[in-house]
Amino acid sequence: MTAERRPKPIKQPQGIVPPHDLDAERYVLSSVLINPALVDTVLALGVTPPTYYSDKHRHIMQAIVELHEASTPVDVGTVATRLKDLDLLRAAGDAVYLADLVDSTPSILDAHVEQYARTVRDKARLREMVGALRQHAAEGFGVIEDTQVWLDDVEAHVADIARRNEGKSGLVPIVDPATRAFDRVAEASRTGKPPGVPYGLSVLDRKTRGMGETDLVVVAGRPGMGKTAFVLGIAQHVASSTREPDSDLTTFGGVAVFSLEMSAEQLALRAVCSRQRLDSQRIGNGNVRAAEWDQIAEGVNDVAKLPIWIDDTPAINMAAIRSRSRKLQNDLERVRQSQPEAPKLQLVIIDYLQLMGASGSGRRQETREQEVSANTRAAKVLAKEIGCPVVLLSQLNRSVEQRSSKDKRPQLSDLRESGAIEQDADQILFLYRDEYYFPDTLDRGVAEVIIAKQRNGPTGKVKVRFAPEHTRFDNLGDEYDEFDDMFDEGLP
Repeated sequence: MTAERRPKPIKQPQGIVPPHDLDAERYVLSSVLINPALVDTVLALGVTPPTYYSDKHRHIMQAIVELHEASTPVDVGTVATRLKDLDLLRAAGDAVYLADLVDSTPSILDAHVEQYARTVRDKARLREMVGALRQHAAEGFGVIEDTQVWLDDVEAHVADIARRNEGKSGLVPIVDPATRAFDRVAEASRTGKPPGVPYGLSVLDRKTRGMGETDLVVVAGRPGMGKTAFVLGIAQHVASSTREPDSDLTTFGGVAVFSLEMSAEQLALRAVCSRQRLDSQRIGNGNVRAAEWDQIAEGVNDVAKLPIWIDDTPAINMAAIRSRSRKLQNDLERVRQSQPEAPKLQLVIIDYLQLMGASGSGRRQETREQEVSANTRAAKVLAKEIGCPVVLLSQLNRSVEQRSSKDKRPQLSDLRESGAIEQDADQILFLYRDEYYFPDTLDRGVAEVIIAKQRNGPTGKVKVRFAPEHTRFDNLGDEYDEFDDMFDEGLP
C-alpha cells in the first residue's frame, strides 16, 4: 500500500469564526470519492451534508448522498454530473476541485476516515451549540413573557444538542445483550428475586418480574384509589432494599420523585406514617397521641436515611425532568467512583401526567392530547436514556363512574387524554378498590392491581391489601393464595 498522503492544509479564516476543520472535511470527501463503500460508514457516524461547514463540501456531499441513495456509482465523474444537474457545479468548485480532492489523497486507512468523520461531526455539534447559545443570549436581552417557560426551552434545546449521538454505538452483535440477559436470569435464579426493579408486592413481582431497566410503567386510577400511596410504597421499597451481587456489595436504589400535585413535605409525612402504620390524616392535623411520638421520631429517622429525592416543582415539563434526572444520575455515579456501595439511580416517579407542562415553545400551540402524548413518549425515551424504569401516574376519565353496570373496573379506553399512553407504555397498571363504589362488598380493605398491558408477560389482575388510613399497600395473607394461583392470563 502506498504511503498515506494528506491534502495540503487549508489556511483557516482569521478572527472569531464558528468551529470547523476544513482539512478533516476534505479527508472525508476524498476518501469517499476514492472508495464509495465508505459512504455508509460516514453516514452512520452522523456526517450528512448539513454537517459540513464549507458550502463547497456541503454541495459535494449532497451529490454523493443522492447518487448513493439512487444506487448510482459514486466517482468524480458522476458527482460532477450530478452537481451540474443541480446547478451547483460552480458553487462546488467545478470539476477541477473534485479532481484535486482525489489526487491529494491517494490512500487513507478506513480507521482514519472514521476519525476524520467524527471530527467533522463534532465540529458541527459545536457550531450548533454556539449558535443556540448566541440565539438564547439575544433572546435574554429582549422581552421574556414567562421566564420559567423560556428557561425550560433553553434547557431543553441545549440538552438536546449535548445528548445527541453521545457515544451511541448503534448496531451491536447480539452476543453482548444475550450474555447480559443470561447473567440477569442467572442472578434472579440464584437470589430468588425478580430480574427487574421490584414493586415490593410479592404477588405483583411474580406476575411481572418487576420493572425492566428501560420500562415505562403507567399507573392509573380514579381519584381515591391510592395511586400516590402505591408509588410511594414502591419508592420506599426500592430505596430500602438491598442487592446481593457477586461482589457482596450492599447497594441501595436511588429514587427520584417528581411530585406535581403534593408538596415534598406532604409526601415525606405520608412516607413516615405508612412506614409506621400511623393514621396520616390524623397525624397531619396535629392530633398525635402520646404513645405515637416515639413512632414518628423513629419513622422520620428511618425515612431520612433513604436515598429518595423529591422535586415538587408545579407544572414541571419533561425537559426539566430529563435534565434533573440525568444530573442526579451523574452526581450519584461520581460518588460511586470512590464509594462503590453508594446508591445509584434505579427509579424515576412522575406524579402525575395530566399536571405536566408542555416542553418547548412550539408545543404550546398543540392540543392537550398532543401534549400528553408527547410527554409519554418523552418519558419512555428518558427510561432508555438513563437505564432505569420510569413510573408515570395518570388519571382516568369519568367514564368509569358513568357505567351502568356494577363492574367499575377501569379499561384501557378509560385512560384520560390517552394519546400514545397505551402504545408507549411497557406496563399499564390500574388500581381498583371495590369498596370505594360498593361499601358492602366482601373485599373491604382489598385493592386490585389490574395488569392491563405487559409487553413481556400476561395481563390479568392480582389482589393486595390497602389500608387507606395508613396510605399503605401490603401483600395479602394465605386466604388469597388460591386467587393468586388462578391469575388471569388475559383480560377481555
